[in-house]
Amino acid sequence: MTRLAAWLEEVEARAAKATPGPWFVGKGTVYHKRARPEGEEPLEIEVAATEGTFWDEDPDDTAFIAHARADVPALVALLRASLAVVDASRHYIRKSIEHGDALARFDAAVAARAQPAPEDPPK
Repeated sequence: MTRLAAWLEEVEARAAKATPGPWFVGKGTVYHKRARPEGEEPLEIEVAATEGTFWDEDPDDTAFIAHARADVPALVALLRASLAVVDASRHYIRKSIEHGDALARFDAAVAARAQPAPEDPPK
């Protein structure tokens, strides 16, 4: 397993263990909504308290934390798809090179066996 593959598995494992999303930004908190019986308001469950912390000073940081819940799994999936394209391209290039080498060997063999061209008959 490559270091990249191992790192992706670690990221996916952390994401799988995290509180389910989506996460939302509230005043002084990052939370997610848990469904409740029909007719009742969803339960807001705090994921990270931001009030009174350094995150509270910058709403952009809080938004980043909240969006990471959806962004990280999406980015991991996109990276895996991209790596699959790279692997397929490597395979295609390798096969093309092998095919090109085979054609070069064939051309060389044909040239080695070629009979010299007959001389033109006298006119």
